[in-house]
Amino acid sequence: MKTSSVAVLGGVILLAGGIWLLWTPGRGTGGAEAPHASVQERQARRERPAPSRHAAAGPESALATLGRAYGAPSHMALLRATAELDPAFALDAHDLVQWAERFCSVMGAGSRYPGTTYTALYERMVAREIQRAHPQVQASHAYLDQVRSRYCDAGTPPAEPERLWDERMQIRLAAGIESPDHARLVEAQAQGADLGTEHVLSVALDVASSTRSPAVFKEAVDVLAANGWSPPGFRMPGLSHEQQQMMIRELGALLAMCALNGGGCGPGKLMAIRWCLPSDCVPGESLQDFLARNHTPNDFRAAQAYANALLAMRRRP
Repeated sequence: MKTSSVAVLGGVILLAGGIWLLWTPGRGTGGAEAPHASVQERQARRERPAPSRHAAAGPESALATLGRAYGAPSHMALLRATAELDPAFALDAHDLVQWAERFCSVMGAGSRYPGTTYTALYERMVAREIQRAHPQVQASHAYLDQVRSRYCDAGTPPAEPERLWDERMQIRLAAGIESPDHARLVEAQAQGADLGTEHVLSVALDVASSTRSPAVFKEAVDVLAANGWSPPGFRMPGLSHEQQQMMIRELGALLAMCALNGGGCGPGKLMAIRWCLPSDCVPGESLQDFLARNHTPNDFRAAQAYANALLAMRRRP
């Protein structure tokens, strides 16, 4: 490999790591959101009106609303959809709103998201002549700028930003306190030192098997996977080392989550952009396509088998 190519890859990897830190929601022990709430935030939680309309919504309508949130075509549409979500999906609402906020902030979508376009950000960190030597990187940045224009700027009337930001904050404050499944998982992890790992795994398995929330499902599976657990009927490929096994479990959990979120991993959706950002996004590519392209066929097949086993163990609502 030529020296210039090594330098490019190094720059891209460092940049990807920096952007990934911006995109990764802050997690506490075992993946739970760390609740650093101020006095004002705690007061806002107490004063937030109960969403009584959710009680009347059936499972099918709740899942349809969830699909609209994960598949929202714009930040504005996401805020509207997450405001209608059942409390069981509080963690999904929190993560989606946080990912959208960080994406639009990094991409610099107008005055509401101070910053710059991703292409300009990249050009400040990597020389233009290096960028020209890698057209696939240029193509990814151009595509991300198009997504930014569509997703972050579209449908945001000038009179509404303040109300929307307040609505977004209310959603964030609600995360983790209105989702019973997530609360059970976090409580079990907090009790782990006293009740032991078996108790934590038992609760995580029950939550993963029954929760309607894709985000809570993923967190519960992560707790199980961190302890070397695999779902019934799945056998890890022979000769796979520990790091490879962890990667297969992570890929499989993502694929299973995509099967539960109502098409929210499709081309141009927030979930797909989150993973291909910053320099590996391809128009028309879903998250599943991206994962398949970036892993060996054998590893991806193993991850699909892991995802299928996870979904097979779930109880019908």
